[in-house]
Formats: sequence, structure tokens, C-alpha cells
Amino acid sequence: MADERYGPVPPPPPLPPPAGSPVTPPDPWSPPPSPGTPGAAEPAWQSPAGGWSAGTGQPPAPGQALGPGQPPAPGDRRRLPRWLVMIAVATATASVISFAAVLLWPASESGPHAPLDFRRFTSVARIDFATASRTTLTAVRGDRGYAASEQDGDLHVVAFEVATGAQSWQRTITGAPQWSRIVATQGGLLVLAYEPDPTIPRRMFVLDPETGEERWHQDVRGDDQLFFLRDALGWLDRDRGELRGLDLATGGDRWRVDLPEGEPTVLPVTSDADLARPTDLRGDPSPGAGDNRIVVVAPDRSVRVIDGDDGRIVSERDNLAGPDDLLLAYQGRLFIAAAEPGYRLDSYDLAALSEVSQAHYEAPDAERYPDQLAACGGRVCLLETVSFDRDTTELVAVDAVDGGELWRAPAAGAEQLLGVGEWVAAAANVDFEPSVVVYDRAGEPVLEREGLVVRLNDSNLLVLTGIGAITGGVSVAGAAIEGWDGDPFEVGRLPEGVLEQECSWNERHLVCPDRSGVDIWQFAVD
Repeated sequence: MADERYGPVPPPPPLPPPAGSPVTPPDPWSPPPSPGTPGAAEPAWQSPAGGWSAGTGQPPAPGQALGPGQPPAPGDRRRLPRWLVMIAVATATASVISFAAVLLWPASESGPHAPLDFRRFTSVARIDFATASRTTLTAVRGDRGYAASEQDGDLHVVAFEVATGAQSWQRTITGAPQWSRIVATQGGLLVLAYEPDPTIPRRMFVLDPETGEERWHQDVRGDDQLFFLRDALGWLDRDRGELRGLDLATGGDRWRVDLPEGEPTVLPVTSDADLARPTDLRGDPSPGAGDNRIVVVAPDRSVRVIDGDDGRIVSERDNLAGPDDLLLAYQGRLFIAAAEPGYRLDSYDLAALSEVSQAHYEAPDAERYPDQLAACGGRVCLLETVSFDRDTTELVAVDAVDGGELWRAPAAGAEQLLGVGEWVAAAANVDFEPSVVVYDRAGEPVLEREGLVVRLNDSNLLVLTGIGAITGGVSVAGAAIEGWDGDPFEVGRLPEGVLEQECSWNERHLVCPDRSGVDIWQFAVD
């Protein structure tokens, strides 16, 4: 989606190697052939507002960063992120779509952020592994970082201060032959084992973030859902047909709720604060705690709102919405767009679902179909197509309070949305070549590039170009909404050998692994 208005993208300066970093050796774990069985991979993880949306009837835009697909097998870390394989996923069968464990992040409160002063990459520190690892994972929460490497089948985890690289603790975890992901939260570090068969349980460990000691572990299936509540972990246990609230400190049940028959959609309630939290390459925002309510949409079209503190039913209504509808629980309301031509967008008060709905938008003709639904800076944004033709896609912004179309803009080929404060990014993927257009609050395109966008907070973003490329490295640029002049700042290029799929960041630092260790770079100051 090149546009001459923005001029050519200048090549960013190369990133100097971190102090003390060794020359990258030949990779002894070249990517193996992709598994032939659909779903043979790590569980997919999902997010509410702030995640790249994929409105397939599972929790969209806040909801689904991408539908489950075929994530990389262990050792295959140089491939496009899951949200970039949307075209391939869209052709999968329904049975493949269910092959994923899903992590949902609820809202967290956050104030407005100032524009960052982006700088050229500078090396902070390097943490070397004891031996080269076929699986390397990272996570960052605030000023604390984590790096994990597979050593003789075990997972060795190191906690460190992102600003200095000073190590806080080390821990070795046993009990799984392979590993897929680590997730940093305020209440615990989650470590998830890898299992190719979604019907076979895989172990999830929860570590104390201050000491690394194991608090508890639990076996979960690949088609379960996991999401964060206040001091608890929500678990959609499909094997038992229950929605459970697990205490993050002990792993014990705080509450259990029986689920209706079939495959329900479960999504947390989100707020504008979600648009202020960083997202990763998957589109998942960092974990937080906010509204603490959960919406359960059953195949019989009944909807229940569950209190995440004690599991009680706050509100319920029959014949309201189904799992195939586009759903968004946002700012205390449930937004519903029926997945059909000539659709309407309505919302309902989560505290009183039985009350009259609020009408927000109606498609201007019977040929228009809703593709995506996302929160975007106090509004609700839709991707809308005519007769399923991607070339006709438009981005529509709708008033989330009083209803009514605010603006629409051409977005040909766009498949996913990401809110960045008052801006919204629309991502396309043609022949596995990602590109993105960013629109301002008035619907004007302000940035158009190859690559993808990740959010740092509600005022700043990064643009990454070259994700998944075999050679050349990934170039990184930063952009601040306030004072935007039309050109992102080129902060540098990651060296070859970096496993960019497993990079993590906060608002000022980037943490990236290779097979032998982890490097920390700074790219912004206050």
C-alpha cells in the first residue's frame, strides 16, 4: 500500500552490536518442516481492546488478536507473527479454528502519556545463556524483564532489570519436553509448556515474580481460554464445561460457574485504558486489572455477565447474541454487530442487559458486511466490505456513546485493527507481505508503510519492517502522536540472528534474544 504522499522509506542505520556480544554462530536449529497436522503448535493467546482484532465471532477487537492457526513449532522462530497469517487462517476448517488456548487481558487504568523522545539504539546490556538454546523466550512488564532458554529439555528463566541488565534471580523449570511462551504479570510469571495436540493437556507454571519460586502449576488444554482478573486467573475449562477463577497466589478455585452446552465465547470487559498499554507482536496488550467482569455468549444466544471477584451473575438475557456475531465488551456496554450483510451495530448496558438497546450504526446498504470490530480512542471502529470484496474495504468510526457514523475512510485490503490512543492502525497482508496505514482521529491517513505497528502507550508507537525476513534484519522506527510531522524516527536495525518473534519491550527499551543470549537496547527517553 505504497503512497507517494509519504515519500520513500529511508533505510535505517544499522544497529551497532551490543558491548561484549559474540559473533552470531551458525544456527544449529534451522527451521524444520512445518507440522502437517493443523493446530500442531503452541496455544494461541488472545486479547481484548488493544489487540489486533480478527472478528471471526471469537472475542474480536478487544477480543481476538488473531484466530488460532499454526504458530511456529519449537525451533521455528523466524516466521511471520500469527496475526500476519490471517489469510491462511481464514481458509482453515472450524475444527482447526478451535485448536488454541487463549489469553484475555482485561482493562487497566492508566493516565495519558507524553510523547517520547526517540533516539538511535544504544546498547544497555547482554545476558548470555549457558549453552545455545533451540527455544528462547522473553517477557517484559514495566522495568522488569525475563528471559528463558531451553537447557537439556528444562527451561532456565532469568529475571533482570531492563534499564541496567542487572539480574534479580534465576530458576530452572522441569516437567515438560518443550516450551512455548512466558507471560509477565504483576501477580505472577506464567510459563506455558508446548504440546502439539490441542486435546492433550500441557502444563502451565506460575512463578513468584520477585523470587522465581514456583507458586503452583496446572494442566490446561490447547482449546481452553485463559484471561486475567484482579489477583486471579480466569480459566475456561472446556473439559469440565466450567468457567473458573483461580487464585494467582495459590492456584485454588475462588469460584466456578457451569457453562451452557456447546462452544461459548468468553470475553472480559475493557476500557479506553487498554489503548494505553503496550502490545506485543501478537497484538496482545500487557496484562492488567480493570473492570473485572466477564461476558459469556452461548450458542443458544443467551448472554451472561459474570463478576470476576466471586463468580456471581450480574446480568443476563436470552436471545441476544451468538458466538458468530462480532462482539465487543467496552466501556460498560456490550456492542453487537451481526455477521451478515446490511448489519446493525447496537449496544447493551452490561449492568442491565434487559434494558433497551442503544442503536449506534446501520450499514448504508444491504451489500455491506462487517469484518472487524474494535475500540479506537473512545470510539468504535469497523472494517466494512461490499460483497466480501477486500478491495472495497472501508474503515468506519462510530460514536461509542450517542451513536452515529463519525467518518469513513478507504482501507482496501485491510484485515485487522489496532487502536493507539486516538489513532487507529489498519493492517493488510497480501502474499504474506504485511503493510499498515495509520489514521488520525479525523480519519486522515498519517502514516503508511510496509511492516507492522506495535503500541507503546496511548501516545507512542513503533513501526517494524522486515518481520520474518530471512536476511536483512528488522528495521525499527518510533512515532509520537503529539507533534507528529509525518515521518517516524528511524531508531535502528536489529542485527541478523536476532529472533524478532520473541522480542519484548516497554516504553523505552527493547529486549531481543538470539540462540545464545538476550540483548537489551534503549530507543527512547522522557
